[in-house]
Amino acid sequence: MTVNTYDFGEVVRIAGTMTASGANVDPDVVTLSIFPERGDEAPVVLTYPTGIVRAATGEYYYDYQSDTAGRVFYAWASEDPVLVDNDFFLVLWDPLAF
Repeated sequence: MTVNTYDFGEVVRIAGTMTASGANVDPDVVTLSIFPERGDEAPVVLTYPTGIVRAATGEYYYDYQSDTAGRVFYAWASEDPVLVDNDFFLVLWDPLAF
């Protein structure tokens, strides 16, 4: 498995595609939850259209500002139809950048 890595401060596009029966669909509700690895930060929970962009039928994205080093977990979810997808990426800390 290849882990996507980004530099601290970089904008990370988190994309999700909603499909049912092999075709892209626009569910009634689309939610993105973002969980930075650090336990002292609350998860970010967004529901379309607030913050989430619909690029095409069934294709959504959110541009995340990577302000925490470490793993960042995320999960796309929808209702009607119910779909779930999750993954993570790694934000690298560069102490020389500051």
